[in-house]
Amino acid sequence: MPLQLLQRALQAVKEGRARTDVELARTLGVRLEEARLIVTALRGSGLLREVSASCTFSCENCPIKSSCTIREQRLRLYAVADEKAL
Repeated sequence: MPLQLLQRALQAVKEGRARTDVELARTLGVRLEEARLIVTALRGSGLLREVSASCTFSCENCPIKSSCTIREQRLRLYAVADEKAL
C-alpha cells in the first residue's frame, strides 16, 4: 500500500473529513474494501484507533432519532492515535 495514501488517510481522519471507513473511501476516492484495508494497516501500526460510537442521549429523547444510524449500524469511528506521527 503506497505510503502517500496512508498519509492522506491519516490526515483526513485528523481533520475530521473521514471518521468512518465509508467516509475514508469517499474522501480518498477508493473502494470501500481498500479503505478497510487502510484502516486495518493503520490500526495495526498503532497510528489509528477506534473510538466509541455511542452518544449521551437515550434514543427516546434524542433530537436526531429519526435519522440516527449509530445504534442500528454499529458504526465504527476512528481517530488518529498519535498526533506526533503526522
